[in-house]
Amino acid sequence: MTALALQQTAHQPGPMPAAPAGPVRAWLMGCAATALTAYWAMGVIFLARGEGGVAGFLWQLLAMLPQAVAIALLAAFLTSVPMPLLVMLERALKCRRGLTDAVIGAGLAAGFAQLFGAPVLAGAEGQGLTAMTALCGAMGGLTYWLAAGRPN
Repeated sequence: MTALALQQTAHQPGPMPAAPAGPVRAWLMGCAATALTAYWAMGVIFLARGEGGVAGFLWQLLAMLPQAVAIALLAAFLTSVPMPLLVMLERALKCRRGLTDAVIGAGLAAGFAQLFGAPVLAGAEGQGLTAMTALCGAMGGLTYWLAAGRPN
């Protein structure tokens, strides 16, 4: 190639990055990510118990799909008030976003697990469920941050 051809190809614009979602859409995507993380965790638990092969795993995932939708709706309902308030606080304190969004999601999820029957003080099962819900909430918070366009 000639130098002119190389120069012309070097200035070709690439694909446009996707526009960030609005805050409500990003929040709903975070709720969906929380539910999907829980959904897959339940599937992995099913596999770890050794209760079935691949067909049983796929059947179990299909059977748990209504639960995943219910988890997404529950996450949206429970976080509809505290999440915007915590994000406003996060912005006012000029916290580094991303990590703090994940921590907020994890904290909310772990807190709700305590309120709704998986207390940490109940032993190993409560601690495991709290840790799993915290992971699910962290994935939701991280998804919110990414969907919102990775704000600072």
